[in-house]
Amino acid sequence: MIAQYATAGGTATQGSDYTNTNGTVTFEPGVTTKIISVPIINDTIDEFDETFTMNIQSASPGIIIRAQSTATILDDDPPSSASINDVNLSEGNSGYKKRYFLVSLSSASGKPITLSYATATTLRRPVTTMSLPAHSHSFSGANYEPNNHSGQR
Repeated sequence: MIAQYATAGGTATQGSDYTNTNGTVTFEPGVTTKIISVPIINDTIDEFDETFTMNIQSASPGIIIRAQSTATILDDDPPSSASINDVNLSEGNSGYKKRYFLVSLSSASGKPITLSYATATTLRRPVTTMSLPAHSHSFSGANYEPNNHSGQR
């Protein structure tokens, strides 16, 4: 029997997660199994597990009982770690001064990252949460101003 096969994308992306594979497999008399190899492309980005499918497109002579199989690429990369910089400021004699902190990730991530933060010397404000979109490498506090939920500064 001769069977034609081809991969198709699921959540995995052909060319960056796996190599598109198609071809023909021939079963000689007495042979009941064959192996089809699909190269997986390694990366260092922490991401969700991803899938693609292997499809039998035709079989001659023969009957296809199950035409599709799902392959899951299990992510094995460590999650990104976050850090924040120190800021020095003078208090002044009146009014308020804002200082901005730079929050950075150790590496890009394929997953959204959410960080919660609060000041260490006073907790008059509720803990605020910020989310970093997937694939962010760093987040600049200079463009982020939390909502003032308590009405105090």
